[in-house]
Formats: sequence, C-alpha cells, structure tokens
Amino acid sequence: MSPKQPTPPVLVRCAHCRYNFETRKFGQIRCPMCKTEIFIEPPEGAEQAAEESKPAVELDEMPELSARPHEEANESVASAAELVDDGSDRQFLPAWESGEGSLWRRFVLTLRQMMSGPAQFFAHLRVDQYRRALSFGWIVCTLAVALFALYGLWQLGQNEEELIRNAKLGTEEQRRQLVDTVRSSLMMSLFGSPLFGLINVLLSSVLYHLGIKLAADRNQGFRATFRATAYGFAPLLLVAVPFVGYLIGGMWSLILQVIALSQVHETSPARAALAVLLPVTAMLLLLYTVVP
Repeated sequence: MSPKQPTPPVLVRCAHCRYNFETRKFGQIRCPMCKTEIFIEPPEGAEQAAEESKPAVELDEMPELSARPHEEANESVASAAELVDDGSDRQFLPAWESGEGSLWRRFVLTLRQMMSGPAQFFAHLRVDQYRRALSFGWIVCTLAVALFALYGLWQLGQNEEELIRNAKLGTEEQRRQLVDTVRSSLMMSLFGSPLFGLINVLLSSVLYHLGIKLAADRNQGFRATFRATAYGFAPLLLVAVPFVGYLIGGMWSLILQVIALSQVHETSPARAALAVLLPVTAMLLLLYTVVP
C-alpha cells in the first residue's frame, strides 16, 4: 500500500482584504492577514473537515460577497475565498482602502491588520496609490498632534503655579512669560493639528525616501516610501496614553517605519534603519545649529 500523498497547497485570495496566501487546509479557516473567516471548498479527492456544512460559494458570486457590509460580527466579514493563479506578490490592500463598511471600522481593522503582522502587512502591500494612504496617515498624525497638545495643556493647567515657583530661570515675570509662550504654542498645535499632520506625512515621506536613496541598495520608488510612511505612523495614537504614551508611540513608530521601508523596498533592516535615522539626525543637527 503506497503512502498517502500530502495534499498540494492551493493559492487563495481573501475576498475581504485581497491578500494572497497558500494553504493545505480546507473548510473554515482564517485569513492570516485580516483574520476573517473564509470557507474554502476542498478540491476533489481531499478530505473534508467533519464540521463543514456550508456550501462552497461560486466565484462569480464573489463581487457581491466581498462588497456586502460586515457589521454582523467582528470575525465573519468574509465568507468565501477566491482561488487565483497570478502569483502576484503586491496585491494586498488594507481594509482602509477597501471601501467596505464605515470609516471607523475600516480604520480599526487596518490597525489590527498592521499590528498583528507588520512585516507581512508591508511585504504584500500594493505600492501604486497615494490618496487613501495619505488620508490614513493624515488622520493618525492629526490625532497625535491634537492629543499631544491637549495633554500638554492639561499638564500645564495642573502644574502652572508650581512650575513658575520652582523654575530656576530668570525672574518670576520671565517665567510667567515662558509659560504663556508654551501655552500659546500648544494652542496653536491643537487648532492647527490638521495642517501639521499633513505636513508631517509629506515631509517625512520626502526625507525617508531621500534616506532610502542614500542608504538602500535598491528602491521601489517614492510611492512605496509614501505608503510605508503613511501607514507606519499608526503607533503615534499611543500619545493618548498619559505620561509615557508619546515616548512609546514615537519609538514604536520609528521601529515600524524601519520595518515598513525594509519590506516595501526589499532591502535589509539595517539599511532601512539608516534611511530613517539619516534625515532625523540631519534635522536635529540643523535645529541645534540654527536655534540659539
């Protein structure tokens, strides 16, 4: 009796996030990218799981299934998979760009997709679009700036007199003027957060791409850098955590930017880290020499 041959893998495209992956499992499985439930009909001759009771979905029904609202349950937003043979490696679109469901659900699901596997997320991310990646990064940076300003204003309101009394800098009047200047700066950051958030995304993308061109042995163009940078700002939302959130979020965002640039440009993490640190270091040195 000849040994049983293993079932060959099939290439599957998730109907929800459009991520391509290989699997030898059939029946009810989860997409490794967006974690949604998928039903795959076993090929002829393969054993079918005992609990499978759903009929397979025909491929010509896929557009309707992938476009339906997914408010029913967090884990059941896709109920079919599409078998593909294109072998393309850059076909993944985050939930934010799917156009399905509310903005809030797409935003949260994109954060979940990214944080559950950042290397996988950026390794398969499509790099041929600007607009929706820009809107994601802009929202994240706007919220981060606004939250940071609100937290600073709250801290200043709680400790203003103590700061003025204990600071060893000039006269009391000068210290009050300094506190007023800081308050004005925070207020400007709060009300100007949409503009500052947009500038942050655009300027960071340009600086990181310059770093990639200097440090990396290859690059996939500015669009790849832009999309990686825009989505890589996601950890900045940790600014909402009191006391340590801005520090953890800032460090985590830099690490995620390194992972993102490394994956989208198919270069080493060391070169990607150098590409991130070069412009940041240059900006700090410039500020040190210009600001008295």
